[in-house]
Amino acid sequence: KEGPDKLSVGNNLYKLKVKAENESERVYTITVARGKNLLDENLSNDTYLKEIKISGGNLNQVFDKKINYYTYSGKNIKVDAIPNNKTSKVKILNNDGIYSIIVESESGDIGVYTLAKAKSGNNLLLTIVLIILIIIAFIIGYKLGKGKTVIKEDDSKKKAKTKKKTKTSKKEDE
Repeated sequence: KEGPDKLSVGNNLYKLKVKAENESERVYTITVARGKNLLDENLSNDTYLKEIKISGGNLNQVFDKKINYYTYSGKNIKVDAIPNNKTSKVKILNNDGIYSIIVESESGDIGVYTLAKAKSGNNLLLTIVLIILIIIAFIIGYKLGKGKTVIKEDDSKKKAKTKKKTKTSKKEDE
């Protein structure tokens, strides 16, 4: 017999090797399902993680077991998760870079953490910094111009205006 000595909540897998009279052997696999026993108060219902580990990338937030959504950066990452309670089971599913980390407690309670790739093109912090810089530049420009719009005329327009004034002055003199 291969399998756990004590049934845990959920599926328990056992392998039995049977030897026939003719010395041939067969292995049978038996799954025994144990449901949640409401009378058993000693079962843990802890669905928290102790830690999320990422190799080949970084978790973008500080891990807190009470927060269920995180983003990561990196390519071809490998995710590992450690349950807060050693009797809890962890299953990690990957759906196109979005990881679902499912934590099942000994009592059968379920907790889910989600890990998604951070979007690099939509950086909110960079957008806010650019807006602040534009506002600062506007304020500085306003103070330098003392609230007036200053338009510089290029030299060719100034010369044309000067010639017109000179011609007008000569006609008035006559």
